[in-house]
Amino acid sequence: MSTHFAAVTNKGAYKLSIDSSCCLDSKIYEYDNRRDIQCVAVGVNKRYAIVGSGGKYSASGPDGFLEKMRELYGNNYKTQNIKHISFGPRNCYAITMKNGWCHAIAPESILSKINQHNGDISYVSMTSSDNQYIVGYGSNGWTGRVCDKLEGYLNGVNASNKTVHLVELGYDDHYFVHHDGHFRFATKFNSWLGDLSASTITVGLW
Repeated sequence: MSTHFAAVTNKGAYKLSIDSSCCLDSKIYEYDNRRDIQCVAVGVNKRYAIVGSGGKYSASGPDGFLEKMRELYGNNYKTQNIKHISFGPRNCYAITMKNGWCHAIAPESILSKINQHNGDISYVSMTSSDNQYIVGYGSNGWTGRVCDKLEGYLNGVNASNKTVHLVELGYDDHYFVHHDGHFRFATKFNSWLGDLSASTITVGLW
Protein backbone atom coordinates (compact mmCIF):
# COMPACT_ATOMS: atom_id res chain seq x y z
CA MET A 1 0.00 0.00 0.00
CA SER A 2 1.19 3.53 -0.68
CA THR A 3 0.22 7.15 -0.21
CA HIS A 4 -1.45 7.68 -3.56
CA PHE A 5 -4.12 10.36 -3.62
CA ALA A 6 -6.06 12.59 -5.99
CA ALA A 7 -8.50 15.42 -5.34
CA VAL A 8 -10.46 17.66 -7.71
CA THR A 9 -12.69 20.54 -6.56
CA ASN A 10 -15.84 21.96 -8.13
CA LYS A 11 -13.75 25.05 -8.91
CA GLY A 12 -11.35 23.07 -11.08
CA ALA A 13 -8.36 22.96 -8.71
CA TYR A 14 -6.67 19.60 -8.30
CA LYS A 15 -3.80 17.88 -6.50
CA LEU A 16 -2.45 14.37 -6.79
CA SER A 17 0.37 12.00 -5.96
CA ILE A 18 0.33 8.84 -8.05
CA ASP A 19 2.52 6.04 -9.40
CA SER A 20 4.83 7.22 -12.18
CA SER A 21 3.23 4.71 -14.57
CA CYS A 22 -0.27 6.12 -13.99
CA CYS A 23 -1.64 8.56 -16.56
CA LEU A 24 -4.31 10.14 -14.32
CA ASP A 25 -2.51 13.48 -14.29
CA SER A 26 -2.68 13.83 -18.05
CA LYS A 27 -6.31 12.64 -18.10
CA ILE A 28 -7.34 15.34 -15.62
CA TYR A 29 -5.44 17.93 -17.64
CA GLU A 30 -7.31 16.92 -20.80
CA TYR A 31 -10.60 18.14 -19.36
CA ASP A 32 -11.40 21.56 -20.80
CA ASN A 33 -13.42 22.28 -17.70
CA ARG A 34 -12.26 20.36 -14.65
CA ARG A 35 -15.39 21.46 -12.85
CA ASP A 36 -17.14 18.73 -14.86
CA ILE A 37 -15.18 16.00 -13.05
CA GLN A 38 -17.58 14.33 -10.64
CA CYS A 39 -15.56 11.33 -9.51
CA VAL A 40 -11.89 10.39 -9.21
CA ALA A 41 -10.30 7.23 -7.78
CA VAL A 42 -6.80 5.83 -7.35
CA GLY A 43 -5.51 2.37 -6.54
CA VAL A 44 -2.43 0.21 -6.50
CA ASN A 45 0.20 0.85 -9.18
CA LYS A 46 -1.43 2.54 -12.19
CA ARG A 47 -5.08 1.91 -11.32
CA TYR A 48 -7.28 4.99 -11.58
CA ALA A 49 -10.71 6.19 -12.66
CA ILE A 50 -12.03 9.60 -13.63
CA VAL A 51 -15.65 10.30 -14.56
CA GLY A 52 -17.15 13.49 -15.98
CA SER A 53 -20.67 14.83 -15.53
CA GLY A 54 -21.68 13.78 -19.05
CA GLY A 55 -20.56 10.18 -18.57
CA LYS A 56 -17.17 10.57 -20.24
CA TYR A 57 -14.63 8.46 -18.37
CA SER A 58 -11.11 7.11 -18.42
CA ALA A 59 -9.89 4.22 -16.31
CA SER A 60 -7.24 1.60 -15.72
CA GLY A 61 -7.93 -1.32 -13.44
CA PRO A 62 -8.88 -4.99 -13.13
CA ASP A 63 -10.74 -6.60 -16.03
CA GLY A 64 -14.01 -6.91 -14.11
CA PHE A 65 -14.01 -3.22 -13.26
CA LEU A 66 -13.26 -2.14 -16.82
CA GLU A 67 -15.97 -4.45 -18.15
CA LYS A 68 -18.54 -2.94 -15.76
CA MET A 69 -17.54 0.61 -16.75
CA ARG A 70 -17.96 -0.26 -20.45
CA GLU A 71 -21.34 -1.80 -19.68
CA LEU A 72 -22.54 1.30 -17.84
CA TYR A 73 -21.28 3.63 -20.54
CA GLY A 74 -22.87 1.54 -23.29
CA ASN A 75 -26.21 1.56 -21.47
CA ASN A 76 -27.24 5.12 -22.33
CA TYR A 77 -24.13 6.66 -20.74
CA LYS A 78 -25.04 5.55 -17.22
CA THR A 79 -21.48 6.33 -16.17
CA GLN A 80 -22.84 9.88 -15.70
CA ASN A 81 -24.77 8.52 -12.71
CA ILE A 82 -21.65 7.32 -10.89
CA LYS A 83 -21.18 9.00 -7.51
CA HIS A 84 -18.06 7.27 -6.20
CA ILE A 85 -15.52 4.60 -7.14
CA SER A 86 -13.20 2.70 -4.84
CA PHE A 87 -10.55 0.08 -5.56
CA GLY A 88 -9.98 -2.66 -3.00
CA PRO A 89 -7.71 -5.62 -2.31
CA ARG A 90 -6.63 -7.82 -5.20
CA ASN A 91 -9.07 -7.21 -8.10
CA CYS A 92 -11.89 -5.79 -6.00
CA TYR A 93 -13.79 -2.60 -6.73
CA ALA A 94 -16.99 -0.76 -5.81
CA ILE A 95 -18.93 1.63 -8.06
CA THR A 96 -21.58 3.57 -6.13
CA MET A 97 -24.36 5.11 -8.20
CA LYS A 98 -26.33 8.27 -7.41
CA ASN A 99 -29.50 6.20 -6.97
CA GLY A 100 -27.96 4.28 -4.05
CA TRP A 101 -27.03 1.11 -5.94
CA CYS A 102 -23.51 -0.28 -5.78
CA HIS A 103 -21.86 -2.56 -8.34
CA ALA A 104 -19.06 -4.41 -6.60
CA ILE A 105 -16.60 -7.25 -6.52
CA ALA A 106 -15.47 -7.38 -2.91
CA PRO A 107 -14.38 -9.70 -0.09
CA GLU A 108 -17.36 -11.59 1.32
CA SER A 109 -17.34 -9.66 4.61
CA ILE A 110 -17.66 -6.38 2.70
CA LEU A 111 -19.98 -7.67 -0.01
CA SER A 112 -22.47 -8.87 2.58
CA LYS A 113 -22.68 -5.33 3.99
CA ILE A 114 -23.14 -3.90 0.50
CA ASN A 115 -25.89 -6.39 -0.30
CA GLN A 116 -27.60 -5.66 3.00
CA HIS A 117 -27.96 -1.96 2.14
CA ASN A 118 -27.90 -1.99 -1.67
CA GLY A 119 -30.30 0.55 -3.11
CA ASP A 120 -29.68 2.93 -0.20
CA ILE A 121 -25.88 3.22 -0.32
CA SER A 122 -24.17 6.60 -0.08
CA TYR A 123 -20.58 5.43 -0.59
CA VAL A 124 -18.30 2.41 -0.31
CA SER A 125 -14.59 2.79 0.37
CA MET A 126 -12.09 -0.05 0.47
CA THR A 127 -8.31 -0.27 0.91
CA SER A 128 -5.70 -2.95 0.20
CA SER A 129 -6.79 -4.70 3.41
CA ASP A 130 -9.87 -6.90 3.76
CA ASN A 131 -10.17 -5.52 7.30
CA GLN A 132 -10.30 -1.80 6.55
CA TYR A 133 -13.43 -0.59 4.78
CA ILE A 134 -16.62 1.41 5.19
CA VAL A 135 -20.09 1.15 3.68
CA GLY A 136 -22.27 4.24 4.11
CA TYR A 137 -26.04 4.12 3.75
CA GLY A 138 -29.01 6.43 4.21
CA SER A 139 -28.26 9.97 5.36
CA ASN A 140 -25.52 9.08 7.85
CA GLY A 141 -25.58 5.36 8.64
CA TRP A 142 -22.44 3.32 8.21
CA THR A 143 -20.84 -0.02 8.90
CA GLY A 144 -17.27 -1.21 8.58
CA ARG A 145 -13.84 -1.19 10.18
CA VAL A 146 -12.12 2.19 10.48
CA CYS A 147 -9.62 3.80 12.84
CA ASP A 148 -10.81 4.91 16.29
CA LYS A 149 -10.49 8.60 15.47
CA LEU A 150 -12.70 8.35 12.39
CA GLU A 151 -15.18 6.10 14.16
CA GLY A 152 -15.62 8.65 16.95
CA TYR A 153 -16.09 11.48 14.47
CA LEU A 154 -18.67 9.60 12.38
CA ASN A 155 -20.60 8.62 15.49
CA GLY A 156 -20.74 12.30 16.43
CA VAL A 157 -22.01 13.25 12.98
CA ASN A 158 -24.61 10.50 13.22
CA ALA A 159 -25.79 11.77 16.62
CA SER A 160 -26.20 15.29 15.22
CA ASN A 161 -28.32 13.98 12.32
CA LYS A 162 -26.09 15.54 9.66
CA THR A 163 -25.94 14.02 6.19
CA VAL A 164 -22.66 12.34 5.23
CA HIS A 165 -22.01 12.59 1.50
CA LEU A 166 -18.67 10.78 1.28
CA VAL A 167 -16.10 8.94 3.38
CA GLU A 168 -12.89 7.89 1.63
CA LEU A 169 -10.25 5.70 3.30
CA GLY A 170 -6.54 5.57 2.58
CA TYR A 171 -3.14 4.44 3.79
CA ASP A 172 -2.09 4.60 7.45
CA ASP A 173 -5.55 5.57 8.79
CA HIS A 174 -5.88 8.46 6.35
CA TYR A 175 -9.42 9.54 5.59
CA PHE A 176 -11.58 12.24 4.05
CA VAL A 177 -15.15 13.04 5.12
CA HIS A 178 -17.67 15.36 3.45
CA HIS A 179 -20.85 16.12 5.35
CA ASP A 180 -23.36 18.99 5.10
CA GLY A 181 -21.00 21.66 3.80
CA HIS A 182 -18.05 20.60 5.97
CA PHE A 183 -14.91 18.57 5.38
CA ARG A 184 -12.87 16.55 7.87
CA PHE A 185 -9.64 14.91 6.84
CA ALA A 186 -6.38 13.29 7.83
CA THR A 187 -4.26 13.08 4.68
CA LYS A 188 -0.85 13.83 3.22
CA PHE A 189 -2.26 17.02 1.70
CA ASN A 190 -4.08 18.56 4.67
CA SER A 191 -2.65 22.03 4.10
CA TRP A 192 -3.92 22.10 0.50
CA LEU A 193 -7.38 20.97 1.54
CA GLY A 194 -7.45 23.46 4.39
CA ASP A 195 -6.81 26.39 2.04
CA LEU A 196 -9.71 25.56 -0.28
CA SER A 197 -12.94 27.50 -0.51
CA ALA A 198 -14.65 24.83 -2.66
CA SER A 199 -18.08 23.53 -1.72
CA THR A 200 -17.52 20.10 -3.31
CA ILE A 201 -14.41 17.92 -3.62
CA THR A 202 -14.06 14.48 -5.14
CA VAL A 203 -11.22 12.58 -3.46
CA GLY A 204 -9.46 9.28 -4.06
CA LEU A 205 -7.05 7.87 -1.46
CA TRP A 206 -4.91 4.75 -1.49
